[in-house]
Amino acid sequence: YKYLVSKGSSTLTYIKEDLYEKISTRLNAGRNVEVPLQPAKLSAYKSLAFTNSEQVTAPKNVIVIPDCEVNFEETYLWVGATEDSIEKKTKNVERNICDGCGFISPEFAEQWSRDLRKEEKIASAFQVRNLWTKGILVPVDFKKYCIEHDTYTIKDVWGHERNILTADIILTKSMVKVFKGYESMEHWLKASEDYGYTWRVGKVAKPDKFGNSNYQQILPLNLTEDDCREFIQPQIELMRKITSEDTTASFTSLYLNGTNHTERSIKRMFNSDDVEYTLSSALMIEPQLLTDKFVARKIQSNLRGQRNEMRYGHCMVESNYQIITCDPIQLLEHMCGVENPKGVLKKGEIYSKKHMTQNITECIAFRAPMLISQNIVKVNIPQIDEEYTHYFKYLDNVYCVNGNDLMNESLCGFDLDGDTLQLLHNDTIMRVYKELEKDEMHLPVICDNIGAKPTVIKDDDILIQNARIMLGSSIPEIGSVINRFSKVYVTRSKFDKNSKDEEERKQYETLTKRLLCGQCISQSTIDAKKSGRYFEIPKHWYNESHIEFLLEEQEFNRPLVANTNPYFFMHNDIDMKSKYNTWLDSVNVRTISHWGITFDKLKEMNEDDLTEEQQLFIEFANKNCPVSSDDKSTMKTFVDVVEEELKEVRASVSRKVVDNRNLLKFADVTYDEKTYKSVLREYYKYKNSRVDDSK
Repeated sequence: YKYLVSKGSSTLTYIKEDLYEKISTRLNAGRNVEVPLQPAKLSAYKSLAFTNSEQVTAPKNVIVIPDCEVNFEETYLWVGATEDSIEKKTKNVERNICDGCGFISPEFAEQWSRDLRKEEKIASAFQVRNLWTKGILVPVDFKKYCIEHDTYTIKDVWGHERNILTADIILTKSMVKVFKGYESMEHWLKASEDYGYTWRVGKVAKPDKFGNSNYQQILPLNLTEDDCREFIQPQIELMRKITSEDTTASFTSLYLNGTNHTERSIKRMFNSDDVEYTLSSALMIEPQLLTDKFVARKIQSNLRGQRNEMRYGHCMVESNYQIITCDPIQLLEHMCGVENPKGVLKKGEIYSKKHMTQNITECIAFRAPMLISQNIVKVNIPQIDEEYTHYFKYLDNVYCVNGNDLMNESLCGFDLDGDTLQLLHNDTIMRVYKELEKDEMHLPVICDNIGAKPTVIKDDDILIQNARIMLGSSIPEIGSVINRFSKVYVTRSKFDKNSKDEEERKQYETLTKRLLCGQCISQSTIDAKKSGRYFEIPKHWYNESHIEFLLEEQEFNRPLVANTNPYFFMHNDIDMKSKYNTWLDSVNVRTISHWGITFDKLKEMNEDDLTEEQQLFIEFANKNCPVSSDDKSTMKTFVDVVEEELKEVRASVSRKVVDNRNLLKFADVTYDEKTYKSVLREYYKYKNSRVDDSK
């Protein structure tokens, strides 16, 4: 076997040696090997051939146009990987507003929608695949716009004039990853045909997906107990209804069915092996099934999982996910020769058909993996002028972002080749966000980047060397980096940013800077899959033994070591929770036997009322706790409120069931005697096979 290609940092593909030459030749597809490329990126581009997709009708005419580059003045935070690298800047910045997206004519989009066996309605976006090609195509009537603006031809990326009016698809340079490896569009398309590539679609835009909150969104916010209680109330009310004796089986059926349903998924409820769907369908027919032990336990298990997820920050919240694309008017203006086009979406605006029709004018935008408050962005939802509504006609199920600000940099550097965004509309978060806006440091963030340099790649030797680096244990997983900086929030919660003590204020500020650096480090870790290079976390930030290597300020930095797990971590880690429970039992045995109170009660006592022995024991116990026992971060407040509210929610689903069959309008259904006896036999067979719980 020989190495063929790698995908990211976790997957290598090998192939039999006698097939290697043929497949490797097809993957390179006649590209000019003298054109420099980044090794990791070339591997990623090759691996596009292995992604899941469906073949669609080939377009008759394609144009690959230059990307739309704009510039504007902006005030932002420049962030590196160390505390002294953070700088506030006001200067002109450049960005590509169409990084990974282009246009498909509405007529051809209708053809592709039929090819994919979707409903007759035209899909709002297609994730396209071909030779070295990846990105999102959105249906926009670009021909109409160009005719109205007296533009009929455009130069493609190879410098050749092309007729816009004959094109089915407009690709942008960023979508055709290795376009420099070919002499012309005809050369590239011929290579695609010769080496067996076809036009394919990986996914299409669907109705917006319902979303939940998560701990990354909550941790940077300054939520009070009342804020947390207000935020989780919809989830708590849902659980109250599920466990209420007065609740009918109809409500439980709705709960089991969940959200995000389509016509296809609703049909699947009645023809599925999924136990939730099966139970839901059965309950709609016979509510008395709620008294069955299996059904009751299944619902209890489901609720138990939701309760634990709440402790980890996952709650019902009015939010939705969608694929993101550019402002179509801005790209159309670029096609028609406008220099530095502005489009119709202004700074801070996102087009969302769903929110616009609901008269929602403001939302909060999130995108994982986020870490800092600067990753939380308020966006405005505008009404589109009637003059331009035609060009947004088919964009019901995408979010269009403006190209006049640093929104994508703040939202963890999204591209427009299939990335999604979560828009959240919640009174609690909107209110708390206003406090963030008052902070002079709440600015867009641009992070330092140490990407690899392009090089000439004539064979696989460089790619194999790069794959070895990628598989090395030195490159951390992004989850571990985010977890590491989540601990910084715990450490920072012990300091008061408004303290009268100047050193304490400075320590709080230093930890805040480290969190900003964490954003740079986490992004470099993600980019390491492309470059093989990343910023390391300074060891003295999380390992106390490395404080000794500092030449100065050792005592200042010692309390800043972030090596304690946040309290909420144990709700997503069974081993950690087990260790915590063992620790809590052991300290309670000591405090109850010596002082007649639990450890929690001991910690609540005034410091002046504690004996020296009690103070020493609290210090010893805290040091040996597997999670932070004095965590004062927002997530600890959140979990405490969740625990308090869940105590009031009845855990049992045993109840007196209201017979609501008449509501389901089954009165006209009759059953023959043969069917009745057949079901009765099955019932007795089932009943006799049950094992007595007491045994």
